[in-house]
Amino acid sequence: MLRIALRHGLFAGLVLAALLLGTAPFQGVIPPWLGMVIGYAGMVGAFVFAFAAVRRARERAGGMLPFRHALGVSLLVVLVGSVCYTLTWEVLYFSRYRVSYMATYEARMVESARASGATAAEIERQRAELRAFAVKYDQPLFNAAITMLEPMPVALVMALAAAAFGRRRRTADAGTESALARA
Repeated sequence: MLRIALRHGLFAGLVLAALLLGTAPFQGVIPPWLGMVIGYAGMVGAFVFAFAAVRRARERAGGMLPFRHALGVSLLVVLVGSVCYTLTWEVLYFSRYRVSYMATYEARMVESARASGATAAEIERQRAELRAFAVKYDQPLFNAAITMLEPMPVALVMALAAAAFGRRRRTADAGTESALARA
């Protein structure tokens, strides 16, 4: 089951990495809400591999897979996919976007604050907070931790759904048949 989960997790990771590589160049071009819709829809699509992995593991287990095993398989798939996503962002950020990403993010946040009617003091306080965050975000471990949190809500929901839909309970007929077969 480990091999199945790792393989499907790598497939999910490839989809997430391709999505990130394909959308990152448009960071300042498309509206933030559209980027989020595309990103999270892509995550849902990538984490469908958790369903495939649970199904494959169930087939290998003879048609029955307890919930905890199905959950373990699906969690490993989404974990591997999320790690691939995080590693891809780390490479992109530290090789290309280190300077421009936080500057663009700060500009958008300040513009949003201005549009909502924030005072000059509030905007300056927000800028100071964003600059302090940028210093932390330039540290690879902090950056990786924040990036790993991004797909987690979708990953956990998809893992639970895959485990719930992917398991098969022993039915009364199956229990009777196996009791007869043992006799």
